[in-house]
Amino acid sequence: MRWSVRGVPITVEHTYRFQGTEYTSRQVFPGRISPMYVLRSDAAAVIEPYEPNATATAYVDPDAPSQAFLERRTVRMPFVYVGFGGLLALLTTLHAIGARNPGQDTELRLGDEYGSTRDETLLGFDLGTINSLSKYLMLGSPVVLALSLVGTVYLTYRAEPSSVQAEITDPIGVTAVGAFVAALGLIAGLALYTAWSFSEYRRLRERIPQPRPPSPFRHPSRLVTILYTSDGLDTYGKRVKLTGFAGVVTVFIAVILALVLVWGA
Repeated sequence: MRWSVRGVPITVEHTYRFQGTEYTSRQVFPGRISPMYVLRSDAAAVIEPYEPNATATAYVDPDAPSQAFLERRTVRMPFVYVGFGGLLALLTTLHAIGARNPGQDTELRLGDEYGSTRDETLLGFDLGTINSLSKYLMLGSPVVLALSLVGTVYLTYRAEPSSVQAEITDPIGVTAVGAFVAALGLIAGLALYTAWSFSEYRRLRERIPQPRPPSPFRHPSRLVTILYTSDGLDTYGKRVKLTGFAGVVTVFIAVILALVLVWGA
């Protein structure tokens, strides 16, 4: 038995016999996608029991005897695929049952025809400042994230195949932390923009004469229909679409980051 780590993922080559036939596998965990490790301590903890020429227990699927693995662990990726498939089906259903033209031909009163009740601040901060800060974060964070990921990949593949990756204070650890901080900055920028855009949406909604159409943010089918619409949206519809899209992207990136942290723990 021999092992190797080049950043991601780890492999442990092991030879075993099943029903009289000898096989060789490199899988530590079941499934085609293995956990990824950056820190030495995390990877070392997994491969520690599997010293070269040691004897270990391998788990074999009778339907795929050549793909034995060493660690019994729940395979999460199928659940992720099912989750994304279910979400797509839900969005498609909401779009199908939603109103046909929300966010189009919406009548808006002029600014001097109504008295706005909305403040120019959000949680004590000027809305213009929040908008500017969100754009700086949304522009700068992806650049830092891309550079950090490129640096991490470069340092990983420069490492010796038999070496385990560095601690957090080493160059690869610094680039990984940089990528994590940049991802948080991107989420923060998107969240701030969503908050600002929602405030603008509420201002526009005040300008709609009574009776007003249902709020897209209280009726998901209307929101999904607007998000699916590519042409014909008016000022109100475009603001709803930008707000909804920013919110969806914020949640999506936050969920992906949370899954990476949980699965890498």
